[in-house]
Formats: sequence, C-alpha cells, structure tokens
Amino acid sequence: MSLNIERTTIQNQIIQSRTKYCEPILKLLFQEGELYHGDLADKLNISPSGLNAVIKKMQETDPPIIIINEIGKYKIYTLPDYMKEYFRGGQHSEEIIDSSNLFLNFQIFVESAGQDWKIKMNLLLQHEDDDISEETINAFNRLIVFLKRAYENWDSDWKKVVKFLNNDVIEFLVKEYKE
Repeated sequence: MSLNIERTTIQNQIIQSRTKYCEPILKLLFQEGELYHGDLADKLNISPSGLNAVIKKMQETDPPIIIINEIGKYKIYTLPDYMKEYFRGGQHSEEIIDSSNLFLNFQIFVESAGQDWKIKMNLLLQHEDDDISEETINAFNRLIVFLKRAYENWDSDWKKVVKFLNNDVIEFLVKEYKE
C-alpha cells in the first residue's frame, strides 16, 4: 500500500473509531511503546471498564489501529507497525484530527464544551479560558485550525459554519480571532 493511500486509510480508521480518547491513546502508545490496560486507563484518567469500550471501537477498524496482547489476565496495548510508521512520518495527534473534517471537529468541541458551547466558544475566541477544561480548550484549538482554513478559502464549509452558528457575534469573533 502506498504511503498516501495508507495515510488516508489511517485517517478514516481514526474517524471510524471517533471517541474523545482515540487520539490521546494513539499518542500515548506511540510515545510509550506499550501500556498495560490499567496504566493506560490511569494516564487517561478514566475507569478501566470505560477504557474497554474505547479499545473495542479502535479494534473494530479494518485493519485495527491498536493491538491487544494478553498475558494471563493482563492486557497490553501497542500500535501496529503501520501506525508507528504513520506517526514517525511526521504525523502527530493534532494533525490527525486536522485531516478529518471541519464538522467532525465541531462535534468534538460541542460535545466537550456541553450545552453552553456557544458561550465557551465566545470566551475562547476572546482568549478568556479561565474555568474551561483543558479538553475543551484542546478541542477548540483543533477546531480553529479548520475554521481558519475554511474562512481563508471562503469555501462552502465556511458558509455552512455561518449558517450553523447563526450568531453574528461569534461569526465576528471567529473572523477577528483568525487575524
């Protein structure tokens, strides 16, 4: 498989297994090499049982983007060689998200920010991130990369964003933030 096809395939696999923990898991496994189930759950600050559902989604891609080795009752997670090569090729977790689509990043931000996402977006656009979780700030930063690109190209995605936001203040702040 050529590297370009492989990158597209990998990006699609990551999108298929979309959870807020997918990219952090991939990044941790790339950095650490391998991690036990409990250690990975601790590093992600989630329960071991909560991690099971995330891992299951990651294993359902074809081919899987994560490898599970079982030693007795212990599970050890690693990345397949093609994923390691993908990361060594200069791809980082943030870039993986960038290469997906604008509205997927919007969804991730909105899910992270909760019901008052417009208020949080407004605050973040004004660089007021006190009392906003790091997860929401990271989701916002990933989203902004795509918003800037859509605005600079004035493509149909930007027009959809404006329609979705339906808020002149936030639209103004996005334009101002871009500059």
